[in-house]
Amino acid sequence: MTTISVNTAPDRSERAVVPTVSIAGVAWPLHKLAAVLVAVVVAVVVGVVSGSGEVTAWAVTVAATAVWWTGRLGTARRAISR
Repeated sequence: MTTISVNTAPDRSERAVVPTVSIAGVAWPLHKLAAVLVAVVVAVVVGVVSGSGEVTAWAVTVAATAVWWTGRLGTARRAISR
């Protein structure tokens, strides 16, 4: 059987340069740090307002995922537009 393999991933030389922040000597992409910070803030606010661990966990998950993917896709779009 014959198969066709198409690689749509950009070469390493074409990948976007992601802005990073050094935390304990490890380079963290900025969108990951933003997701963690937003998750902490959402956890405190929703935890205090609702008093429910389940609601807080869902809110933190949704907020962190949204910030993470928005930052990641924004970096990818900047690389494509260059």
